[in-house]
Amino acid sequence: MSKRFVNVFAEQQRILILQLLESDVDGSINNLLLQRGLEEFGHNISLDKVNTECAWLEEQGCVEIRPLNEEMNLVTITDVGIDVVNRRRRIPGIDLPVKGI
Repeated sequence: MSKRFVNVFAEQQRILILQLLESDVDGSINNLLLQRGLEEFGHNISLDKVNTECAWLEEQGCVEIRPLNEEMNLVTITDVGIDVVNRRRRIPGIDLPVKGI
């Protein structure tokens, strides 16, 4: 699989994470539930990969991560992340929002 194709998956996973968070009542979901949400959209990835993408999004200012225990983190969307979901801001490395979420 080419590096560019791998990047396409990562970019889509990142926007899906943001969209899942934005659709939640309080904008927060734990990483285990995010993993299950990504599976619903055809991204069957490891928890480590979910955590990696969430950490990347945190570096971009799109989410905040709060550890709950050794395996679980609470991920919360920020105003920047909401702007990305609503197409008010574009960040390289994050795909455009997926319709129907």
